[in-house]
Amino acid sequence: MLLDTVQKIARATNSETVIMPPFSAAESKILAFPDTLRAQPLPFVLLTAQGKTSSPAISLPIPPGLTIGDGMSYSSINLGIIGTIMAETMTQMGKQTSLAGVVGAGVGGMVGSVINKAGQLNAAATASILARKFGFETVADTVDFSQKQVIAPNTNTTFQNSNIRSYSFAFKLVSRSKKEAETIKRIVDSLRENMYPEGKDVVLSYPPIWNISFYDKDAAVNPYLPKIFDSYLTGMTATFNASTNIFHEDGSPVETDVSLSFQETRALTKMDIQKLERGETRTTESV
Repeated sequence: MLLDTVQKIARATNSETVIMPPFSAAESKILAFPDTLRAQPLPFVLLTAQGKTSSPAISLPIPPGLTIGDGMSYSSINLGIIGTIMAETMTQMGKQTSLAGVVGAGVGGMVGSVINKAGQLNAAATASILARKFGFETVADTVDFSQKQVIAPNTNTTFQNSNIRSYSFAFKLVSRSKKEAETIKRIVDSLRENMYPEGKDVVLSYPPIWNISFYDKDAAVNPYLPKIFDSYLTGMTATFNASTNIFHEDGSPVETDVSLSFQETRALTKMDIQKLERGETRTTESV
């Protein structure tokens, strides 16, 4: 009866995502689920808590809908006419190859840009610019409004930084035996323990950093999935018997849903991404 219930849950929740096994490994070094399919070679994700922790690595089936997003932070800046003049001057200076050329281009570029922009201004615009330059914003606003014109803000997009990547995994673990239920409990306990810092009320040490790697059925790093930098486990949710109220004889739940949220330890650069894809070390030595 219990086995029939477990199989029904597995079918209802897409059995392929429930029973894909990781590679065979020693129990003392890797907590692998499910136990009974340990020897069958199928894709898996390996989660390893680094640092002083002695916790075993955790091997689970690669979950469906794996998503890793990359994002950048941009802002905007209003350069105005003064900023435009300076930008044109710096462009001219940047084209020079000698100190004398740079100085000459700077002086000549500044004068040329000022003369060029001045020729495009009317008296009201000149008055508005000067008023703002000396802090008379109300006067400048009045001049602009009276002429029904505004000084072009010269808005530009500015790059700020790359975002720190974050991502989440959702695993549905259905135990077909009391032994598998015990494995699930050990996995959940290990994940929870390695989220928290060590220490007392005054000083706390950082929680362990996690290494996350995706492997194919031959236990080789999967080249088709993005590489993940060292990360902190920032959140975990364990839901027990989400779709059934059946328990094993010892009281362990048949079904456990585990949701994990990770965040990389720092923002990455193009070089970091290239190193990750080449399989080079991903330690956080620069943090």
